Amino acid sequence: MRYVILTDIHANALALEAVMDEVEALLAAGEPLEVWFLGDLLGYGPDPIECLQWLWQQPMDLPKRWVPGNHDEWFTYQQADGLSDDAVDSLRRHAEQMALPEHAALSDWFYTELRAALADPARSLLQQSFAHGRVALGVHAAVSPVVRRTLYLKPWEPYLLRAEFPRLRAEVGEAAAAVMFCGHNHYPMWAEAQDDGEVGLRSIRYYEPLPLRTDGLTIVNPGSVGQPRDGDPRAAYALFDARAWTIEFRRVKYSWETAAALLKARNYRPSLAERLVDAQHDHTSHYLSVYQRPQWDLRAEGDEWTE
Repeated sequence: MRYVILTDIHANALALEAVMDEVEALLAAGEPLEVWFLGDLLGYGPDPIECLQWLWQQPMDLPKRWVPGNHDEWFTYQQADGLSDDAVDSLRRHAEQMALPEHAALSDWFYTELRAALADPARSLLQQSFAHGRVALGVHAAVSPVVRRTLYLKPWEPYLLRAEFPRLRAEVGEAAAAVMFCGHNHYPMWAEAQDDGEVGLRSIRYYEPLPLRTDGLTIVNPGSVGQPRDGDPRAAYALFDARAWTIEFRRVKYSWETAAALLKARNYRPSLAERLVDAQHDHTSHYLSVYQRPQWDLRAEGDEWTE
Protein backbone atom coordinates (compact mmCIF):
# COMPACT_ATOMS: atom_id res chain seq x y z
CA MET A 1 0.00 0.00 0.00
CA ARG A 2 1.17 3.49 -0.83
CA TYR A 3 -0.31 6.63 0.71
CA VAL A 4 -0.87 9.94 -1.10
CA ILE A 5 -0.02 12.71 1.38
CA LEU A 6 -1.84 15.97 0.60
CA THR A 7 -2.02 19.12 2.66
CA ASP A 8 -2.95 22.80 2.39
CA ILE A 9 -5.07 22.74 -0.77
CA HIS A 10 -6.42 26.21 0.12
CA ALA A 11 -9.28 26.40 -2.36
CA ASN A 12 -7.00 26.02 -5.38
CA ALA A 13 -8.91 23.61 -7.61
CA LEU A 14 -6.47 23.87 -10.52
CA ALA A 15 -3.56 22.74 -8.36
CA LEU A 16 -5.66 19.98 -6.80
CA GLU A 17 -6.77 18.75 -10.22
CA ALA A 18 -3.17 18.55 -11.44
CA VAL A 19 -2.19 16.47 -8.40
CA MET A 20 -5.20 14.19 -8.69
CA ASP A 21 -4.47 13.63 -12.40
CA GLU A 22 -1.17 12.06 -11.35
CA VAL A 23 -2.88 10.04 -8.65
CA GLU A 24 -5.55 8.81 -11.07
CA ALA A 25 -2.82 7.70 -13.47
CA LEU A 26 -1.29 5.57 -10.70
CA LEU A 27 -4.69 4.11 -9.85
CA ALA A 28 -5.35 3.34 -13.52
CA ALA A 29 -2.10 1.35 -13.56
CA GLY A 30 -3.55 -0.86 -10.85
CA GLU A 31 -1.59 0.53 -7.90
CA PRO A 32 -3.39 0.50 -4.51
CA LEU A 33 -3.35 3.97 -2.99
CA GLU A 34 -4.95 5.63 0.01
CA VAL A 35 -5.24 9.41 0.35
CA TRP A 36 -4.33 11.17 3.59
CA PHE A 37 -5.39 14.81 3.57
CA LEU A 38 -3.86 16.87 6.38
CA GLY A 39 -6.15 19.87 6.36
CA ASP A 40 -6.72 23.43 5.21
CA LEU A 41 -9.07 22.73 2.37
CA LEU A 42 -10.21 26.36 2.31
CA GLY A 43 -8.79 29.86 2.66
CA TYR A 44 -6.78 32.00 0.21
CA GLY A 45 -7.79 30.46 -3.14
CA PRO A 46 -10.53 31.13 -5.71
CA ASP A 47 -12.35 27.76 -5.73
CA PRO A 48 -13.88 26.81 -2.37
CA ILE A 49 -16.92 25.04 -3.81
CA GLU A 50 -14.93 22.87 -6.21
CA CYS A 51 -12.57 21.82 -3.41
CA LEU A 52 -15.46 21.06 -1.07
CA GLN A 53 -16.97 18.87 -3.76
CA TRP A 54 -13.68 16.98 -4.07
CA LEU A 55 -13.64 16.25 -0.33
CA TRP A 56 -17.33 15.28 -0.42
CA GLN A 57 -16.59 12.73 -3.13
CA GLN A 58 -13.84 10.97 -1.18
CA PRO A 59 -14.52 7.42 0.09
CA MET A 60 -16.91 6.90 2.99
CA ASP A 61 -14.20 6.23 5.58
CA LEU A 62 -13.26 9.91 5.49
CA PRO A 63 -12.48 10.11 9.25
CA LYS A 64 -9.54 7.79 8.59
CA ARG A 65 -8.23 9.96 5.77
CA TRP A 66 -8.75 13.63 6.72
CA VAL A 67 -7.86 15.94 9.61
CA PRO A 68 -9.03 19.58 9.72
CA GLY A 69 -6.62 22.50 9.59
CA ASN A 70 -6.76 25.89 11.27
CA HIS A 71 -8.40 27.53 8.24
CA ASP A 72 -11.06 24.82 8.23
CA GLU A 73 -11.57 25.36 11.97
CA TRP A 74 -12.43 29.00 11.31
CA PHE A 75 -15.76 27.92 9.82
CA THR A 76 -16.88 26.59 13.20
CA TYR A 77 -15.65 29.34 15.51
CA GLN A 78 -14.94 32.19 13.07
CA GLN A 79 -12.08 33.35 15.27
CA ALA A 80 -9.25 35.19 13.55
CA ASP A 81 -6.56 34.34 16.10
CA GLY A 82 -3.29 33.69 14.28
CA LEU A 83 -4.76 34.32 10.83
CA SER A 84 -3.65 37.15 8.58
CA ASP A 85 -6.03 39.77 7.23
CA ASP A 86 -5.65 38.17 3.80
CA ALA A 87 -6.70 34.80 5.20
CA VAL A 88 -9.73 36.13 7.08
CA ASP A 89 -10.91 38.13 4.08
CA SER A 90 -10.73 35.06 1.84
CA LEU A 91 -12.46 32.84 4.41
CA ARG A 92 -15.34 35.28 4.71
CA ARG A 93 -15.73 35.23 0.92
CA HIS A 94 -15.72 31.43 0.99
CA ALA A 95 -18.40 31.42 3.70
CA GLU A 96 -20.55 33.71 1.55
CA GLN A 97 -20.34 31.30 -1.38
CA MET A 98 -21.16 28.35 0.84
CA ALA A 99 -24.25 30.20 2.11
CA LEU A 100 -25.80 30.39 -1.35
CA PRO A 101 -28.94 28.22 -1.65
CA GLU A 102 -27.48 26.08 -4.44
CA HIS A 103 -24.67 24.98 -2.12
CA ALA A 104 -26.83 24.19 0.91
CA ALA A 105 -26.39 20.40 0.84
CA LEU A 106 -22.64 20.66 0.35
CA SER A 107 -22.26 23.24 3.12
CA ASP A 108 -24.45 21.32 5.56
CA TRP A 109 -22.34 18.22 4.98
CA PHE A 110 -19.08 20.10 5.48
CA TYR A 111 -20.16 21.86 8.65
CA THR A 112 -21.46 18.58 10.11
CA GLU A 113 -18.25 16.74 9.24
CA LEU A 114 -16.09 19.58 10.51
CA ARG A 115 -17.87 19.88 13.86
CA ALA A 116 -17.58 16.13 14.37
CA ALA A 117 -13.87 16.24 13.60
CA LEU A 118 -13.23 19.16 15.95
CA ALA A 119 -15.26 17.63 18.79
CA ASP A 120 -13.32 14.35 18.76
CA PRO A 121 -9.56 14.70 19.47
CA ALA A 122 -8.96 11.39 17.71
CA ARG A 123 -10.20 12.96 14.48
CA SER A 124 -7.27 15.40 14.45
CA LEU A 125 -4.63 12.67 14.15
CA LEU A 126 -4.32 9.86 11.63
CA GLN A 127 -2.32 6.84 12.76
CA GLN A 128 -1.47 3.52 11.14
CA SER A 129 0.79 0.71 12.34
CA PHE A 130 2.84 -1.46 10.02
CA ALA A 131 5.17 -4.44 10.14
CA HIS A 132 8.54 -4.34 11.94
CA GLY A 133 7.22 -2.02 14.66
CA ARG A 134 6.75 0.96 12.35
CA VAL A 135 4.12 3.69 12.68
CA ALA A 136 2.94 6.55 10.46
CA LEU A 137 1.00 9.56 11.73
CA GLY A 138 -0.74 12.43 9.97
CA VAL A 139 -1.49 15.80 11.61
CA HIS A 140 -2.13 19.27 10.33
CA ALA A 141 0.66 21.01 12.24
CA ALA A 142 2.03 19.11 15.27
CA VAL A 143 1.39 16.06 17.43
CA SER A 144 0.40 17.81 20.69
CA PRO A 145 -3.41 18.25 20.87
CA VAL A 146 -3.03 21.80 22.21
CA VAL A 147 -1.22 23.02 19.08
CA ARG A 148 -2.20 20.31 16.61
CA ARG A 149 -3.55 22.85 14.10
CA THR A 150 -1.44 25.91 14.95
CA LEU A 151 2.26 25.16 15.61
CA TYR A 152 4.60 26.02 12.74
CA LEU A 153 7.42 23.47 12.56
CA LYS A 154 9.94 25.63 10.75
CA PRO A 155 13.08 23.96 9.41
CA TRP A 156 15.08 27.15 9.94
CA GLU A 157 14.17 27.09 13.66
CA PRO A 158 15.46 23.65 14.73
CA TYR A 159 14.57 24.17 18.40
CA LEU A 160 10.91 23.65 17.41
CA LEU A 161 11.74 20.28 15.90
CA ARG A 162 13.95 19.32 18.86
CA ALA A 163 10.93 19.88 21.09
CA GLU A 164 8.55 18.04 18.78
CA PHE A 165 10.45 14.77 18.53
CA PRO A 166 9.99 13.86 22.24
CA ARG A 167 6.26 14.53 21.85
CA LEU A 168 6.21 12.25 18.83
CA ARG A 169 8.04 9.56 20.80
CA ALA A 170 5.50 9.83 23.61
CA GLU A 171 2.69 9.38 21.07
CA VAL A 172 4.12 6.29 19.38
CA GLY A 173 5.60 4.62 22.46
CA GLU A 174 8.12 1.87 21.78
CA ALA A 175 7.72 1.88 17.99
CA ALA A 176 10.99 1.05 16.27
CA ALA A 177 10.41 3.75 13.67
CA ALA A 178 7.81 6.45 13.20
CA VAL A 179 7.21 9.08 10.56
CA MET A 180 4.91 12.02 11.19
CA PHE A 181 3.45 13.80 8.18
CA CYS A 182 2.37 17.41 8.70
CA GLY A 183 1.49 20.55 6.77
CA HIS A 184 0.55 24.05 7.92
CA ASN A 185 3.75 25.94 7.07
CA HIS A 186 3.63 25.25 3.29
CA TYR A 187 7.34 24.39 3.05
CA PRO A 188 8.67 20.93 2.04
CA MET A 189 10.73 19.46 4.85
CA TRP A 190 12.34 16.14 5.79
CA ALA A 191 13.78 16.09 9.31
CA GLU A 192 15.21 13.26 11.41
CA ALA A 193 15.88 12.97 15.14
CA GLN A 194 19.56 12.26 15.64
CA ASP A 195 21.02 10.14 18.42
CA ASP A 196 22.61 13.17 20.11
CA GLY A 197 19.25 14.94 20.40
CA GLU A 198 19.90 17.27 17.50
CA VAL A 199 17.85 17.54 14.30
CA GLY A 200 19.10 16.59 10.87
CA LEU A 201 17.50 18.02 7.73
CA ARG A 202 17.62 15.70 4.74
CA SER A 203 17.88 16.72 1.11
CA ILE A 204 14.88 16.27 -1.17
CA ARG A 205 14.93 14.88 -4.68
CA TYR A 206 11.65 14.97 -6.52
CA TYR A 207 10.16 11.84 -8.13
CA GLU A 208 12.66 9.53 -6.42
CA PRO A 209 11.74 7.11 -3.59
CA LEU A 210 13.94 8.10 -0.65
CA PRO A 211 14.55 5.70 2.28
CA LEU A 212 13.16 6.73 5.67
CA ARG A 213 14.82 5.88 8.96
CA THR A 214 14.00 2.36 10.13
CA ASP A 215 15.31 2.93 13.66
CA GLY A 216 14.09 6.34 14.78
CA LEU A 217 11.79 9.32 14.28
CA THR A 218 11.13 11.38 11.16
CA ILE A 219 8.97 14.41 10.39
CA VAL A 220 7.97 15.10 6.78
CA ASN A 221 6.10 18.04 5.30
CA PRO A 222 5.30 17.40 1.62
CA GLY A 223 4.67 21.10 0.96
CA SER A 224 1.42 22.76 -0.03
CA VAL A 225 -0.84 21.63 -2.86
CA GLY A 226 -2.50 24.98 -3.40
CA GLN A 227 -0.18 27.66 -2.03
CA PRO A 228 3.54 26.83 -1.98
CA ARG A 229 5.80 29.33 -0.25
CA ASP A 230 9.28 28.04 -1.09
CA GLY A 231 9.73 29.97 -4.33
CA ASP A 232 8.52 27.01 -6.43
CA PRO A 233 4.91 27.59 -7.61
CA ARG A 234 4.29 23.97 -8.54
CA ALA A 235 1.75 22.01 -6.51
CA ALA A 236 3.43 19.78 -3.91
CA TYR A 237 2.50 16.40 -2.49
CA ALA A 238 4.19 13.11 -1.54
CA LEU A 239 3.86 9.35 -1.88
CA PHE A 240 4.59 7.24 1.19
CA ASP A 241 5.37 3.56 0.60
CA ALA A 242 4.66 1.73 3.84
CA ARG A 243 6.17 -1.58 2.75
CA ALA A 244 9.42 -0.18 1.33
CA TRP A 245 9.43 2.56 4.03
CA THR A 246 10.22 5.31 1.56
CA ILE A 247 8.98 8.82 0.83
CA GLU A 248 8.71 10.28 -2.67
CA PHE A 249 8.30 14.04 -2.88
CA ARG A 250 6.49 15.30 -5.98
CA ARG A 251 5.83 18.68 -7.64
CA VAL A 252 3.28 19.19 -10.40
CA LYS A 253 2.99 22.02 -12.88
CA TYR A 254 -0.41 23.64 -13.23
CA SER A 255 -1.65 26.98 -14.54
CA TRP A 256 -0.94 29.17 -11.52
CA GLU A 257 -1.35 32.21 -13.77
CA THR A 258 -4.96 31.14 -14.42
CA ALA A 259 -5.58 30.64 -10.70
CA ALA A 260 -4.13 34.11 -10.04
CA ALA A 261 -6.34 35.58 -12.76
CA LEU A 262 -9.41 34.02 -11.12
CA LEU A 263 -8.50 35.65 -7.82
CA LYS A 264 -8.14 39.03 -9.52
CA ALA A 265 -11.39 38.64 -11.48
CA ARG A 266 -13.24 37.81 -8.27
CA ASN A 267 -11.74 40.80 -6.44
CA TYR A 268 -9.67 38.95 -3.88
CA ARG A 269 -6.77 40.86 -2.38
CA PRO A 270 -3.98 41.33 -4.96
CA SER A 271 -1.38 39.80 -2.63
CA LEU A 272 -3.10 36.41 -2.90
CA ALA A 273 -2.74 36.33 -6.68
CA GLU A 274 0.86 37.51 -6.53
CA ARG A 275 1.73 34.77 -4.05
CA LEU A 276 0.49 32.00 -6.34
CA VAL A 277 2.71 33.18 -9.17
CA ASP A 278 5.98 33.78 -7.29
CA ALA A 279 5.41 31.32 -4.39
CA GLN A 280 7.00 33.83 -2.03
CA HIS A 281 6.07 34.59 1.57
CA ASP A 282 7.51 36.51 4.51
CA HIS A 283 9.70 33.55 5.51
CA THR A 284 10.80 32.28 2.09
CA SER A 285 14.29 33.74 2.52
CA HIS A 286 14.63 32.00 5.90
CA TYR A 287 13.62 28.70 4.31
CA LEU A 288 16.13 29.12 1.49
CA SER A 289 18.86 29.66 4.07
CA VAL A 290 18.54 25.98 5.10
CA TYR A 291 17.29 24.48 1.83
CA GLN A 292 19.06 25.44 -1.40
CA ARG A 293 17.64 24.59 -4.81
CA PRO A 294 19.92 22.97 -7.39
CA GLN A 295 17.51 23.26 -10.30
CA TRP A 296 14.16 22.04 -8.87
CA ASP A 297 15.33 19.72 -6.07
CA LEU A 298 16.11 20.87 -2.53
CA ARG A 299 19.47 20.36 -0.86
CA ALA A 300 19.54 20.66 2.93
CA GLU A 301 22.40 22.60 4.47
CA GLY A 302 24.88 20.12 5.90
CA ASP A 303 23.33 17.06 4.27
CA GLU A 304 25.49 15.00 1.94
CA TRP A 305 24.50 15.19 -1.70
CA THR A 306 26.39 13.56 -4.52
CA GLU A 307 25.77 15.41 -7.77
